[in-house]
Amino acid sequence: RLNAFQSAGFDTHFVSDHWKDISLGFKPIEGGDYLFPDRFYVPDAEAFERQSEWLQQRGIPDSILKSSMVEFFHPGVEASLSIISECSHEQCIRLKDRYCIVTKCLITMMLDCTTPEEEVICGFGWKSSLLSAIRHFTECYEDTTLLVKPHPRQKKVEVLDVLRSASNPRIRLVEEDAPEQFVAASDEIWGATTVLLVVARKAGKTIKVFMPNRTSKGELESNIHIEPYVVDF
Repeated sequence: RLNAFQSAGFDTHFVSDHWKDISLGFKPIEGGDYLFPDRFYVPDAEAFERQSEWLQQRGIPDSILKSSMVEFFHPGVEASLSIISECSHEQCIRLKDRYCIVTKCLITMMLDCTTPEEEVICGFGWKSSLLSAIRHFTECYEDTTLLVKPHPRQKKVEVLDVLRSASNPRIRLVEEDAPEQFVAASDEIWGATTVLLVVARKAGKTIKVFMPNRTSKGELESNIHIEPYVVDF
């Protein structure tokens, strides 16, 4: 499609809202040289640097990258950061009161909504990530509560079944959908691939990433913001 639009004389613009290597997306299916849009928008400075490296490895000249790549912003991330910054200390206290948090520290794990097929491809899914996090929490954390927040598209009952099997009173299910207040109130944010990990890191929170048994395809689901915080098993 990019080739068709450029051949027809249109200006082409590509907006990336993630930090994964998407350079292969510029290689025509029918083969041939890599194509590149007139403008390529990336969400932040880190994405600009890494996408430039990947694209240069694909043979796209640095001169084209410098004239075409634009450091833009991620609307979703910026909106979440704005909400987090507006969460008052009193609001965080009320959230902790709702969940009866009396421990010194609070961790919230933000789950992804993954399918069994995706788990086969990536090596991990929401359940295996959660089980790994629970084991890590049980072995390494005291005087801490772990809240587990399902993805809005997940069935909470399935997550609750996993938590019940863990039989740990310091691990509890989140019943609310809005994630930002939990980022604001928590000392750490855990997850696998959710963009909320990026949000939390930018908000100054400690993050941990759980991708157990990940395959080479699973590694591609990571990104430059979260990869340094992957927990090894």
